Amino acid sequence: MAIATVEEQDLERVLKQYDKIAASFAESGLDLEAIAEVRPRYAITDKGTWPHTMGNLPEPLPDGSSRLCVLPLSHSPGHVAAISDIVKSIRDLLPPRTDVFCNPAELLHITLFHCSHPHDPRPQSLNRDESFTIAKQPPSQRRAPTRAEIDAEIALMPKILGDRAVDPVKVVSIQMAGSGVLLMLSADYSGSIHGIRSRFQACVPGCPTKQTNIVHSSLMRILTPEQLSLATRQAIQQRCQDWTEHMRGTQLNLPEAWYIVEEDYANIRGKTYGFDVPTASEKPKFVRDQNYTQPQCNNRCPK
Repeated sequence: MAIATVEEQDLERVLKQYDKIAASFAESGLDLEAIAEVRPRYAITDKGTWPHTMGNLPEPLPDGSSRLCVLPLSHSPGHVAAISDIVKSIRDLLPPRTDVFCNPAELLHITLFHCSHPHDPRPQSLNRDESFTIAKQPPSQRRAPTRAEIDAEIALMPKILGDRAVDPVKVVSIQMAGSGVLLMLSADYSGSIHGIRSRFQACVPGCPTKQTNIVHSSLMRILTPEQLSLATRQAIQQRCQDWTEHMRGTQLNLPEAWYIVEEDYANIRGKTYGFDVPTASEKPKFVRDQNYTQPQCNNRCPK
């Protein structure tokens, strides 16, 4: 019997985790405590919903508290366009006046890793001992990273991304998680994302201990902590299954990576450093501030 490679074992684990996400929502519905906890991190008005900036969170964080690397989905524009139909079709099943946040199309992505997370800010991620000493402090009391510390992370990106292209991933399913997040779940069949995450752990020993270990894109978040009826949950599950059958096997091309100093909570708006993969040089191919207009579609579900 052939022994499964590390990449194959990781893929098997991820696919089982996707099944658990679906089963949890089917059995228990929404995690109201988790939704109630995250809701204050968003500005919710009749005109729209948008995540607060780090400095305006209930427990404010200094600039630079969230730094991450993502694979944008902008190189699969046809599939990104389909995502808006997916989101709308699920929103239409929610109770009237349910508050939601929909991720803008231009910010859809797959997260690779966090050098610093808003729930666990690490101003010095490259020094394990110093980082874990800082981690003993409450998140809101931790210092901001220095410019030199951010530059040191950016300089490591080519080494972490490696000299091999990130192979396209394929969509596995559309699922509503108990957290209220509508997810597009994909599979890294070649193991290239697994390889990047392994190199990241070796290069950035002071990173947050909790890292994403699946291949997902967050499409929409429910922000009203009220349990859905069984009929609504079943309708959402069926709609997700319909979209899964439509999207399964869809190839997402990922030739580019972005390192971002996030300005908003859990939303990749901020100073962005772009790298081609696998031809990442020592310097990013572009640097830009992503100051997108707050979209008006991110409001409550219609009455």
